[in-house]
Amino acid sequence: MLRHLTRRPVTGLEVLAGPDSAVPEERRDARRPLEAYALDGIDAEWFPPRWAHTGDRSGFDIAACVGVEPGRRLLLSIEVKYTDSFSSDLVTWERYGKWLAAIDLHEPGTRILVADGCSQILRQVMITDSVRRVGLVPEVGATGQVQEAMAVVLARADDDTACEVVAAVDAAVSVPVLFWSHKELFDAAAAQPALSNWAREMADRHLICD
Repeated sequence: MLRHLTRRPVTGLEVLAGPDSAVPEERRDARRPLEAYALDGIDAEWFPPRWAHTGDRSGFDIAACVGVEPGRRLLLSIEVKYTDSFSSDLVTWERYGKWLAAIDLHEPGTRILVADGCSQILRQVMITDSVRRVGLVPEVGATGQVQEAMAVVLARADDDTACEVVAAVDAAVSVPVLFWSHKELFDAAAAQPALSNWAREMADRHLICD
């Protein structure tokens, strides 16, 4: 299913984790040991250690670590929308310039995207790419690393705002940003025998005008 949706040669699910001992004591969050950030295949409401990345409270509705041919790993972050709007909390160059530059944005381009309502997806992309660049935390070796990253917005097919935001961000940054409709997801799941009943029930329940 993910091979079809991501358009990448997915080989299976993998674990993104790093040993807690690899992080200096002074950098650890005493309330949440590093093992608690492990991404085991597919997780909901997942985020990496905040101090190791953008430092804000952003995270992913769904995240997956998948293997892709030949011998690489991909971090897939998914923002799920149904009837809600994107967050109005604005991204600023002063706060996020380092991470925005890393995804090939400059200050004028950032201002345009923010004015067009792209702030929430920019945060998603910045964290997704940060994990690709430095791993789960900078001090962790290969077990906390991925070689590719991709950000997705999963929304209704008729959500023109989400489509426009995805298109604008994807055209401006170095990280692939995709739009999936709920119908695309359910159709891909229906092609898998183990998921076909679930896909049919979800489509009956959630598809309004897709």
